[in-house]
Amino acid sequence: MLTVHYAQCPACQSTLQLQGSQVQTKDGLVRCGHCNEVFNVLSHAIEEPQEAAVQAKPYLRLVDSTPATEEPKTEQKHSPEQEDDPSVTVWEKDLTAEKTTSYYDLLSIVLLLALVFQFIYFKPEILYQNTSLQPFLQHIDTSFNTDIPRYKSLTYIRVVSRQLFPHSSVKNALRLDIVIKNTAAASQEFPTIAILLTSNLDEETAYGTFIKEQYLPKTNHHSFLAAGETKFITISFHTPRKQVTGFEIKFID
Repeated sequence: MLTVHYAQCPACQSTLQLQGSQVQTKDGLVRCGHCNEVFNVLSHAIEEPQEAAVQAKPYLRLVDSTPATEEPKTEQKHSPEQEDDPSVTVWEKDLTAEKTTSYYDLLSIVLLLALVFQFIYFKPEILYQNTSLQPFLQHIDTSFNTDIPRYKSLTYIRVVSRQLFPHSSVKNALRLDIVIKNTAAASQEFPTIAILLTSNLDEETAYGTFIKEQYLPKTNHHSFLAAGETKFITISFHTPRKQVTGFEIKFID
């Protein structure tokens, strides 16, 4: 018949039930299954306790007042729903949180792009009137054959010189020589030139507008007035019936 011994752990006061062979091994030294305390069974032997006393009870352990050599690990708190569901593992929770963050980041980028495109759609002139973006826009226009509006600012097109005189080879015709310069920091379309002829009484004797296809050679119809470029232009037209003593030049859209 096996001999059964009972001992009480000096650390947590738990009652241990041991067989005789366990007591004889290692001179009676055993390890408590509750607190891992190693003690001598023979020194802490007790009489056979009641059945209720043998059952393991919760125990309180004192907090060590000596400074810890290692940082205590922070116990991870879980919600009751997570504790009740053993199928939800830690890595699955972290992956769910990471996916949620990625969705929010993607949604933020989409909303930002939508805001930018909406701004460009309603105020495109802010984009194509920016001189710094002109090389990029012109590259897109050339590569993809798009119809991006060109930079235009007539205030930066200046008349350097002008001269009106009778045409040398065409009868009853006048010739206007103009030198214009683009002082803007970007190239732009050649302007439409408006010419107003006046008499000595400042009366308007004739008026005309000329687009670039009318005063540029056919080979230059698709060209642009580069930044800082000076261009010589000649416009010929029939002499009006009234005498012409003066003229005005304007650039219009």
